[in-house]
Amino acid sequence: MTTDVRLATPEDLTAVHAVQRAAFEDEGPLICDLVDALHAAGRVQAGLVAEWDGRVVGHLLLSRSW
Repeated sequence: MTTDVRLATPEDLTAVHAVQRAAFEDEGPLICDLVDALHAAGRVQAGLVAEWDGRVVGHLLLSRSW
């Protein structure tokens, strides 16, 4: 089994949402909406995903803030 960290791509969005829903339980849908809004507003500076055996299991998002 191998774990890799790489830049997130738009194709990862469905898997990223699944990770967020699993990680944040009841607030998962709100977190998904927040991530989508940050992308739509052009506030995302970088995004990374962690893959374990080709499956996305983690997500990191860096965004602009005050």
